Amino acid sequence: TCALPICAIELVNGSSIDLLRVDFNGNRGFYGGGISSRHESVVKAAECDFIGNTGWSGAGILSRYECTVELDDCLFQGNIAEIHGGAMTIRDGTTLEMDGCDLVGNQGLAQGSLEGGGGAIQFAVGASAVIRGSTFRGNFTSSTGGAIGNSSGSNILIEQSSMVDNVASLQGNAVAT
Repeated sequence: TCALPICAIELVNGSSIDLLRVDFNGNRGFYGGGISSRHESVVKAAECDFIGNTGWSGAGILSRYECTVELDDCLFQGNIAEIHGGAMTIRDGTTLEMDGCDLVGNQGLAQGSLEGGGGAIQFAVGASAVIRGSTFRGNFTSSTGGAIGNSSGSNILIEQSSMVDNVASLQGNAVAT
């Protein structure tokens, strides 16, 4: 649930949305500043920008409980999560397919959390992902996984992508599993 202040879009209980060239700028939500999806919802976004969003987890997108997230040619820049997943948090059996996206300068600050991290993306609790042709540049976490943090049995495939100048204070400047 998006706690006050409210995220831009919230999807629940099998709902779906298709987005083309939509900008999510400066939104704030406890779970997912830009988009929060849960319980088998479907998010499809192409050529969308997620810039300067903030939240506790998944500042751009938070998706959990067996959802599907498909992202094509999207930009995630300057998003800041207080705990994990500066750009997004994908968890609880959710599937992410991401192609041609740029994740630049996002932060997962891991404030007071042992599970924090994932400057750009945090995967947890049986999530899965296929990431193709994407760039992770200049993302930061004060925990693990400067670009990607992975915990609790999640499976990730990364193909033909770039990891450049990402920083993790503890381990895994690019990826920590």
